[in-house]
Amino acid sequence: LSEHGWTPLRCAEENSCHEVAEMLREYIFAEPAQCVLPGKGKWTSIWFGKQAAAEVRWCTDRGFKAVLTIYKPKKKFAKHLWLKDNDQDILWMKTEVAAKDDDTTTASWDSLILKLPEMIRFVDKAMDEKRELLITDDSGVSTSMALVIVHILIKRRIRLEPAIEHLRKVRRQAKLSESHFI
Repeated sequence: LSEHGWTPLRCAEENSCHEVAEMLREYIFAEPAQCVLPGKGKWTSIWFGKQAAAEVRWCTDRGFKAVLTIYKPKKKFAKHLWLKDNDQDILWMKTEVAAKDDDTTTASWDSLILKLPEMIRFVDKAMDEKRELLITDDSGVSTSMALVIVHILIKRRIRLEPAIEHLRKVRRQAKLSESHFI
């Protein structure tokens, strides 16, 4: 951040450096996760993306203190085992949800809703303890987005359409599956 608290992207935009701003945007969108809810007041930042974001180097470089990983049933990532016995005081929750990004039935939502109370409690705990939070799933497209939207609707009291619009602007690959609207 600059001395005024501006990000490099904002500095480029404010100084009409459109090509630099576009280059920075493309770099940000290529990352495995994006900060979708910056920390303000009583809230700490929430990021979401794909599983690669929870790998040791990417995760520790950004200073996450809480990680929620959503796996498909019977599928784990060996590169996440460092979170089990980490010495950096990182809270870790792992859960299994049988959700598919392209599902047009209610099956994915039914699977997610069973785990939702437990995941929301974890998000609440991370917020209460002022821990930067990373939420990941296989693709970083739909399942983690649904969890962040539930948090936004319940805790931050923002309506559905503006919440979806905001998240898609910050993480352009984010897209709720049709099953989340049924």
